Amino acid sequence: MRTPVLILFTLLIAAAANAATVTLLTPSVYEATTPWVTLDIDNRGFTVITSVVANSTLPVLSATNYSGWNTSTTPTSAQWTGGSIEGNVRSALFEYQAKTPLVTGDGIITIEARIDGSPVLLNLTLLNDPTPPAVQLISPVGFVGPQQTNVIINATDTETGVANVTYRFGPCSGTQTTLALLPVNGFFTGIANLSSLVEGDTLCYTINATNNAGESIVQSGTLVVDATAPSVSALAPTGYTSETTTFTLSASDNLAQSLDCAIVLNGTTIATLSAANNTQNSTTVNLAAQTEGPYVWRAICTDGVGLSSEALQNLVLDTQAPAVTTNAPSTLARGQSVPVTATITDTIGLLNVNATFDGSPLALAQNGNQYTVTLSSNDLGAHSIVFTAEDNAGHITVHTATITIVPNHAVSLDLAPTSVNPGGQVTASGTIAADGNSTATSVTIETPSQNITANISAGTFSANFNAPATDGTYTITVRMTEGGHTYTNSTALTVSTGPFVSSSPPITDGSNGYRITRTPTVRSGSSTESETTNSQEETVSGESQPDTTPEPAPYTPIEQSEPRLALTPQATGVFNLHPSIKWLALFLALFALAALGAYAYSKREPPKKEEPGSVNWDNYFDR
Repeated sequence: MRTPVLILFTLLIAAAANAATVTLLTPSVYEATTPWVTLDIDNRGFTVITSVVANSTLPVLSATNYSGWNTSTTPTSAQWTGGSIEGNVRSALFEYQAKTPLVTGDGIITIEARIDGSPVLLNLTLLNDPTPPAVQLISPVGFVGPQQTNVIINATDTETGVANVTYRFGPCSGTQTTLALLPVNGFFTGIANLSSLVEGDTLCYTINATNNAGESIVQSGTLVVDATAPSVSALAPTGYTSETTTFTLSASDNLAQSLDCAIVLNGTTIATLSAANNTQNSTTVNLAAQTEGPYVWRAICTDGVGLSSEALQNLVLDTQAPAVTTNAPSTLARGQSVPVTATITDTIGLLNVNATFDGSPLALAQNGNQYTVTLSSNDLGAHSIVFTAEDNAGHITVHTATITIVPNHAVSLDLAPTSVNPGGQVTASGTIAADGNSTATSVTIETPSQNITANISAGTFSANFNAPATDGTYTITVRMTEGGHTYTNSTALTVSTGPFVSSSPPITDGSNGYRITRTPTVRSGSSTESETTNSQEETVSGESQPDTTPEPAPYTPIEQSEPRLALTPQATGVFNLHPSIKWLALFLALFALAALGAYAYSKREPPKKEEPGSVNWDNYFDR
């Protein structure tokens, strides 16, 4: 008895040592299919497994090969040997493909898994598929042309799959043709020859789709033969258009209730739409990404049998609004007029330009892309001038400029003198005739060499400056700024080299204005001899003249009068001659002066001996 008990105990220990967990990852399958059955082995905590066998009543078609394992199959089993599943493996998958039979109801199939010879029984549910495939006819629908026609059907069956699809067609009361459709990219397709049909014929068809479980579906319908293409008109746009454009077309067909239409711009489809038969249809497209310029757009419409027509129009795309710049001044004196010009450009072309001043229309004068108005106002304060430009595509640009009307102060400018030698002093003066009140306290006088600030006092100003050192005519300008507006006036200053025609006034005492006459003194013979008022006449031709003593001239006050203006120097005609003639004239003048000096020296009298008490008048007034 001990021996059998010992053997049984040993077998129980061996069985316990290989008690790995086995489950089915595919617990159920449908009838009439070829599913993959997957064993999932959890060997954590057990000994190494080196053999896995799956025995099934279902026919075995194939088994998956795994690296390190030897794979083999029989009609009822799949085997994997020579590999190893270590004791720390949580999930090891072994997969084989089987074929399920047709059933009339759901049932259970037992699969025996042997892990290193130890059996494990697993239940697989076999499901019945009682529903037929789902079918959707793609083409043709409604109408068909008398031609070779593609038949496209979408047939699906999620349980057992679609086994086959047929398409039977022909005259409704005559012989029909059956076409077996082939699966292509998820659809069942074929070509039906309908070329014998004529306009207005009615075609009957029948679709039969069967799944792998043998369940079938049948659909029938009719088609009308259409041999006439639709009529299409491209209505808008027909000229200029903007980046957001609405395309409008009309399409009509003798049979179709709706048509498939496309908008094609220079060969590129930019929009599609379903157009109702014999009506206008529109769609809006954003063309901002397109380049400005001319395009050709086409409306292409196709009826249900594939017959299509198209119409085309030209358009000019404009995506940019007009550019507007103006030279409007910021200020304008009251009552004064000023032209204001707006330069307006657009890449495509302008449709309309107008201008307003405080809302009132202004007359525009156009010269190319320049539009000019004349502004004038007597109302002080800020005013608005608005230029509005619209291009051919409907883009509108509104440009507003603010002009402030300021008082019309008048500034005068006088120069004294107006003609002067180079470097001569000039006085610039003037008055401010205020339009109302003026807050300006100074003016700026602009000369060729400097700007001079002159204060305004009682409405007048004055300042001195030196004329330029070069002959010419110069512009002297006075500027007064008030309230952001500059008031100006200018006059010309002539600078010329040459003598002035003028008279010399008598010598006067600067403080009292008395005329001064110098009286000669008597040259004494000794330091103690008193001065005498007698003068001795010169001896002429050797004859002695009696001595005379002139009486001293009395001091006579000069009558005070207004100072006379200096004459303006004018250059003589000599300076307008050719330079060579000028040098010749100068040389002759110097030669004449030298000759006269020599002649005078030869005729001089010998020096006379002065007698005691006589008066020497030579160089008397030079002392």
